[in-house]
Amino acid sequence: IRSAVTAVRHPTSLILLSTAPAPPCRMPFYAVKRGLVTGVFNTWLECQAQVVGFPGARYKKFSTVEEAQMFVSAPHTPPRVSTGASKKSKGPPSLATVAKSLSGGFQTGAAAASTSSTAFVATVCQDGSVVTSVARQQRPQNPQLHQQQPYPHQSHQGTKRKRSPTPPPANPPLIVYTDGACHSNGRDNSRAGIGVYFGDGHPWNVAERHPGRQTNNAAEIAAAKRAVEIAEREGVEALEVRTDSQFLISCLTAWLPKWRRNGWRLSDGGTVRVRQEIESLADLLDSTRVRVNFRHVRGHSGNHGNEMADRLANQGADAPLLGGSGGSSGGVSVA
Repeated sequence: IRSAVTAVRHPTSLILLSTAPAPPCRMPFYAVKRGLVTGVFNTWLECQAQVVGFPGARYKKFSTVEEAQMFVSAPHTPPRVSTGASKKSKGPPSLATVAKSLSGGFQTGAAAASTSSTAFVATVCQDGSVVTSVARQQRPQNPQLHQQQPYPHQSHQGTKRKRSPTPPPANPPLIVYTDGACHSNGRDNSRAGIGVYFGDGHPWNVAERHPGRQTNNAAEIAAAKRAVEIAEREGVEALEVRTDSQFLISCLTAWLPKWRRNGWRLSDGGTVRVRQEIESLADLLDSTRVRVNFRHVRGHSGNHGNEMADRLANQGADAPLLGGSGGSSGGVSVA
């Protein structure tokens, strides 16, 4: 099962669900019960980002999704209080020590938490779907994702954590499909467009030329941002953005925290080309009053909404580039 993405932000939250049929389970699964963000992860890299440097981190490796999910959702047992002299912290564990601990049991870390603004977590449910949440990191939080609820619940653990629960909206989220397209992607004459599809003939539908870098990935990110902007403008309370871009999801969940820590440098020393687009989207998600969910859908698989968003994105790529305005303020309706 591939990890999908999302982050839990305060006061708004973001969840990503994967509707693609779940492939046969592959081991291992890394369960984070207590960390920067919690959930079940498919790679050690994702797990490592949540536990290294987090005080009191708890995590464990499992061979099945069910065992990992049970570990994450089990009630928290407060640690026993020692009557002896307290021991001084030895600082954060080395990566080698942390990796070794995943062979069994869980590890406890003792260092200051990260101060970056947002983070993302993925949890695998019993039905095989992948739930991803986006969370602010000014203070450690432990979002508990319930299978019966479409939104994460912020739980209180530890006396130093401030509880700021955000109740789920009374109405279900408005569903929108987004897509990006780029003709001659990677060439000097490339043309990128974005598509935002709320429904057949919907007045909020958008097909417009992407004003930024003319690449497919940049357009995918811009389309998602455009959908959130429209929802905020129209006073939408909750929005579910459905996208077929695994790249967008990976940017938010697996790569964004690492990029921030590394000063937006890649492992080979190069710069992150989508920095401007991802930072712009993350800032919007962190500030908007709209409660945003992301759901990953499989592209070109007969999904009507996804097909319409793709059509709009291609129409946008064919449209003229409006200088400096960020594209047309309105949209092109699809009957």
